[in-house]
Amino acid sequence: VKKLTVPVRPGRNIAVIIEAAAVNYRYNLMSDITPVDIIESRMNNISDK
Repeated sequence: VKKLTVPVRPGRNIAVIIEAAAVNYRYNLMSDITPVDIIESRMNNISDK
């Protein structure tokens, strides 16, 4: 299990933060493209239209 330190402020939903970190980790294992790159690419495609 990979150890990850995530700063969390009071009142945040820890379950959602952990789930997002797990999805991001799994995605990084399967692909060289990060989710941020995909979002930026889609935003660029939308702005070009």
